[in-house]
Amino acid sequence: MQLDWLTSQVPDGDQVVTVVLDATRDSEHGYQAVLTRWRDIRRSLEGRGVATPTLDHVDEQIRVPTHVAGKHGRVLVVGPDGVVIDRVLAQPPVADAGTLGIDPFALASVADDTVAYLLAEIDRTGADLTLQQHALMEYEAGDELDSVEGEHDVINKVRRAGMASRRLQSRAEDSWERNAETVAGELSRIVSERHPELLLLTGDVRAVSLVRERLSTEAAAIATVLDGGSRSAGVNEQAFDRKLGEALDIFRAQRREEVLDRFRQEEGREGTATQSVDDVVTALARGQVEELIVRLDSVGPNSALRRRTLWVGDSAMQLGTTAEVVADLGVAEPREVQAELAIGRAAAEQSAGITLVDEASIDLADGLGALLRWRDAATPKEHAFKYSGDTSRT
Repeated sequence: MQLDWLTSQVPDGDQVVTVVLDATRDSEHGYQAVLTRWRDIRRSLEGRGVATPTLDHVDEQIRVPTHVAGKHGRVLVVGPDGVVIDRVLAQPPVADAGTLGIDPFALASVADDTVAYLLAEIDRTGADLTLQQHALMEYEAGDELDSVEGEHDVINKVRRAGMASRRLQSRAEDSWERNAETVAGELSRIVSERHPELLLLTGDVRAVSLVRERLSTEAAAIATVLDGGSRSAGVNEQAFDRKLGEALDIFRAQRREEVLDRFRQEEGREGTATQSVDDVVTALARGQVEELIVRLDSVGPNSALRRRTLWVGDSAMQLGTTAEVVADLGVAEPREVQAELAIGRAAAEQSAGITLVDEASIDLADGLGALLRWRDAATPKEHAFKYSGDTSRT
């Protein structure tokens, strides 16, 4: 998943911090529990020299409730001038943490949770539209758009027999179709201009079918029908919200699987894919990585990448497994840093996406893989390792 919409707004400088914490307030004492978690993180950041004004911005923002029920996490990126990113995570983090600078894997979790979608609640006269865009702040996530209304108002069939009733039936069906054309045209325009990942159609079954048939090719390719919604009052909003959440979960899983399918195909034909820390780091240093694939068990507290270190220079893409490798890149004084941060920041520097997957999804050496922009003779090959039975590098 691309992180540019997140990272592009973060200011440069040493006084940027990323805070990830459990924001669950599941009891009357939940608010104080969240504040206690933040105070522990604050003390840690103070000990690493973060300025008081930056920490005060976090302190003020953390007191703003998320209004999310149940277990969830929260990611904040804060600079000296204030909060830049404040997003809720569907699941609490394994451990609360404060990081100097951008934490790319925390932002990857935000990107994974986020789906840009257009919801159309349709009846036979028009539709109400909601556009969920990529937003840096949680309260900016939903954007109500104007309703779309057709110009044809004969919408009800009559059940009486006779020539007159048949004419009214015909006029009603014609009105539905003309109104559906209007709605479909507007949806197609928004998809073309705003590029949502998913178009959700709900409401009157007949009207939804007519609209779907009239969508542009681009809009039809991302459209799916969602039961339970309506323009009318009286809809069970809680039940519909659950169905919407389930549809988004399915889409996110499909989005991750598409990346893994492509990785498997490229690996199978010895194409633009590689895996293992050593080979991915080499590709990152060369700017080859299009999509970093990270197994969740390989990052975070007590993980292999958290315990391992790499060597870096002033640029995030000046990195290697030894100081000598980085010195060969022209770096006078290589620095040793945590491998997890070095890898994530090098990926962000070259505008690579980051896809987080669970342990059961794929077997990766060191829990790390990459889809590459290109392959040449200098690109490391994994196949001798993968098929030789040598597992010493995992």
